[in-house]
Amino acid sequence: MNILLIATLFTKHILFGWAGCSSDTPSCILLTDSNIRTQQYKKFEVMLRDGSVHSVSLSRVKDLWFLIAKFMMGFITMRYRSPQPGNSNKEFQALDKELSGGYYVTQVLDFRRFVDVFSQTMPFPESKSFYRLETPVSALKFVRTFNQAKCEVNLQGLMLYIDDLYNACRVVNCVCRYVFGSVSMAMRPEYADLGSVLSDPYGPFKEMDDLRAKGDDANYVFGSVLDFKSNLKYLSNLQGLFVRYLENGPRLSLLAELCEKAKMIEKELSENEADYNKYLCNTEGFCTWLFRQLGIVGYGGRGRSLFIHSVRLRDICQNWSLRGLCNQCQYYESYGDPHMLLLMERVKENGGVLPPGLRKSRERFWDWRNKNVSTDIMVNIVKLWDRLTEKESDEFDEKHRDLFTDIYRVACRTYGSSWLNSTLYMVDTSCVCSLS
Repeated sequence: MNILLIATLFTKHILFGWAGCSSDTPSCILLTDSNIRTQQYKKFEVMLRDGSVHSVSLSRVKDLWFLIAKFMMGFITMRYRSPQPGNSNKEFQALDKELSGGYYVTQVLDFRRFVDVFSQTMPFPESKSFYRLETPVSALKFVRTFNQAKCEVNLQGLMLYIDDLYNACRVVNCVCRYVFGSVSMAMRPEYADLGSVLSDPYGPFKEMDDLRAKGDDANYVFGSVLDFKSNLKYLSNLQGLFVRYLENGPRLSLLAELCEKAKMIEKELSENEADYNKYLCNTEGFCTWLFRQLGIVGYGGRGRSLFIHSVRLRDICQNWSLRGLCNQCQYYESYGDPHMLLLMERVKENGGVLPPGLRKSRERFWDWRNKNVSTDIMVNIVKLWDRLTEKESDEFDEKHRDLFTDIYRVACRTYGSSWLNSTLYMVDTSCVCSLS
């Protein structure tokens, strides 16, 4: 990693502020209607909140706000996908227990339970990410407009804005899955943290590029400066909606507290894994130890993490047809089964939450930790549970329905109707289902 580049980007961020942009800022992009079809694909170095540096093109802004929308469509409508309070669905509970390795939902989690359930959600963002989402902020703050056909974009500032929103929504999506009764789906997010997504050549961007090539955006993502700014309005609307979501009860402060506790657990886990790797080094034969460090054999060691980033995350729901998905959900409804059961069955068909080898390696780690480490960190989510399960206002429901219906139609044109399958959003929208 280029230390000088990181220092330069950080210094410029401090000097020019969140929205500021100077002529010599590397990620300051001049856009015109005449250059946008080439300029949008040029890559610029940007630094995320965690200090990691990535090459990002302006065209990715559209993909990123769609990923954020996908998270939000999932967790805001989660209550309608899961078993209703007081309705014990035996098939749902049995499959969830099978996929999660015997875990069930509880409001107080010890160190091991929290790690096993949320290790693929890690790394959690810093609590400051949520506090930066206390008020609505327009993404157009990072655009200096000269006229209708010319503007200047501060990509560095825009990516920090996206970083906060993406990672916060990703955490809420996983936590809501847990709170609304599906431990297994909380253990198995669709997408990794933003830094991992930006650096993965086989991640969601490749999939989105392939889908876009078949749709209306096959030749270019943004056709004009006005088109680009229209996309930023979608991003702004999503940020504003998320701010409203956090305002329902003290959700924001409780989620920030959860992140603080999660960062403590991540630190302890990292130290434990390092000590465990030393133990493996001292007890295994040289060849086995070497192969483990290279990631050739098993998990653990320097080659393959046991927990954070141990599984390449992907969306496994996109080979459904929209009509088939709607029909399947209607079938579940006829038997009183929650829609979430459909996603859980798809996870089972695709090998489960974790590879068998990783499960076994984790068990060996926990056996070692139980004998050698006495530290436990308890996470109490009773208050957060109450706030997340609290019903939204009618005004909020109307607002998100209007926005999501619009976004869904744009997603169908851009990536095809199957891309949002895992949100199960469309099964409530008969007018959208008719598009298929």
